Amino acid sequence: MPGGGIEGDETHQECIEREFVEETGYSIRIREFIGKASKYHYSDTMKCYMHGVGHFYTVTLKEKVKNEIEDDHQLLWLEPKRAIECLFLEHQAWAILRSVGNI
Repeated sequence: MPGGGIEGDETHQECIEREFVEETGYSIRIREFIGKASKYHYSDTMKCYMHGVGHFYTVTLKEKVKNEIEDDHQLLWLEPKRAIECLFLEHQAWAILRSVGNI
């Protein structure tokens, strides 16, 4: 699930549009707001507890606007059930279930 943090004075829309280009190379059209969810979790990277807050949207891919994407990202298409199995944070799974219904 592409995503990331808001930079500076960005709106949610500007953030998600930028993150999609950085992580997938595609421009998008935001379709609908799924919801906001959060999760307290321990970050092995940061060595502390964190409160992740996600704002989740459904989007439509428009066009490939950039060939290079971030080195640690790869665009993969997964069935919703398989995507949920691969996620680390439960609130991300919640967003998938909200967008596709029961699986």
